[in-house]
Amino acid sequence: MDKNYLLDMQRAGFDIPTTKIIDAEQFSSASVLQQRIQMFQSSGSIVLKPSISASSNNTRLISDISALSNDDTAYLDSCTKGDLQSSLVIQRFEPAIATGEYSFVFIGEHLSHVFLKVPKSGEFRCQPQFGGMISPKTIDAIEERTLSMVNAIFDTLRMWFGKGSTGEMGYVRIDGLVTDESAFILMEIEAIEPCLYLEMEGLQDMLSLLLK
Repeated sequence: MDKNYLLDMQRAGFDIPTTKIIDAEQFSSASVLQQRIQMFQSSGSIVLKPSISASSNNTRLISDISALSNDDTAYLDSCTKGDLQSSLVIQRFEPAIATGEYSFVFIGEHLSHVFLKVPKSGEFRCQPQFGGMISPKTIDAIEERTLSMVNAIFDTLRMWFGKGSTGEMGYVRIDGLVTDESAFILMEIEAIEPCLYLEMEGLQDMLSLLLK
């Protein structure tokens, strides 16, 4: 799913990381692309990723866009040559990822289960293949302000994409961060072959949906 949807969700009133999506192939070199990115953010950490990708594939954290490493330059160069095979997403790095990203799994018309994915020390990607740890959380343990925001996101998706009078979605996973300033920063929505962690929780909910 093309990550342009994040901008749609922002326009709908939800918090996302500060984000810009550009066509990297229009830039003639890594240095020219760097200059364009610096128009978005002059210094500090940013995350770059393809607009169409999964499991953090080809995603890069640049610690300071004003002082690129050789590997950073090589990544930008590959972007200008079309290696991403999609647009380039530029996002301000969210330090809150260090304390974990929440995954809210909706099955049918309700929230089924919640997981917290915490990256290993020194890593920003929280998937298990990068050393991330995944642990279930009870829904009751989630702050009410966060649950309210996540449910509002789900209701928006049902309104846009749901089927029938009930707006049934089948299943969807909504990922995001919780901070003191924001009840929920939407990081990603997974609705096409998402990992739902059914091996840990939610299997009965999925079986009930399939047997309806």
